[in-house]
Amino acid sequence: MAPIDQLKTMPRAARRAVVVIAAAILLPAGALMLVLPGPGLLVIGAGLGLLAAEFPAVRRKLRRAATIAAALAGRRARGRVAAKGAVRAVHADVSANY
Repeated sequence: MAPIDQLKTMPRAARRAVVVIAAAILLPAGALMLVLPGPGLLVIGAGLGLLAAEFPAVRRKLRRAATIAAALAGRRARGRVAAKGAVRAVHADVSANY
């Protein structure tokens, strides 16, 4: 049986525990890779993706962040967004949701 199939057959609480532990390893490792050599953003994305698979609240936040990033990328391509404005937009969204 493949590891993903074993994960699907586990009880929900055990599966969530495995996902949280894996994400707890990936997120700090990705943060370290932002300043050390390595694919930091990719590893952080993998950790958030794992959490989003189990927790609807994380899934909603991740979708919102992707929407904001896509909008900012489109604006930047047209040359209308400064980095300061992008940081303010993300900070305002995070602050409003907590």
